[in-house]
Amino acid sequence: MYHAKNSKNKGNLGYSLVMKIMALFIFFFTVVVFYIFITKSYQINTLGETTALISLMVFFGVGTIYAIGDAFFVYGNFNKKYIEFYSPWLGLRKQKLIDLEAYSYNRIATWYVLSFKDGTKIRISAYLDGYGDLMRLIKKLK
Repeated sequence: MYHAKNSKNKGNLGYSLVMKIMALFIFFFTVVVFYIFITKSYQINTLGETTALISLMVFFGVGTIYAIGDAFFVYGNFNKKYIEFYSPWLGLRKQKLIDLEAYSYNRIATWYVLSFKDGTKIRISAYLDGYGDLMRLIKKLK
């Protein structure tokens, strides 16, 4: 059985097709709600209807930006010497693995936090394909 711990391409980190499909599903739901609002295909005179539609557009609009940003634009590469990780939120971070001071797991956020000597922190989600390969490498090096 396939699991996100293992990557088909050793040394690569990225979200699977399932996560990308989920992000697109959120996007399409947002588009449907926006279409309903624009075409006034709801009870216009009812304040609750308008408030609910605006709330759904805002909530799912923010969710769409986050989901698409993560699913399509977060990736990383690693080998025995370096880790390189990109996210649209914090940009590109490249560190030497020998500079790794500590690593820990956050159960609430389901990510690993890699802390380096210069203060840089890289957060690796447990949903990224290949995170298990990276953690095995780190445990072997430490």
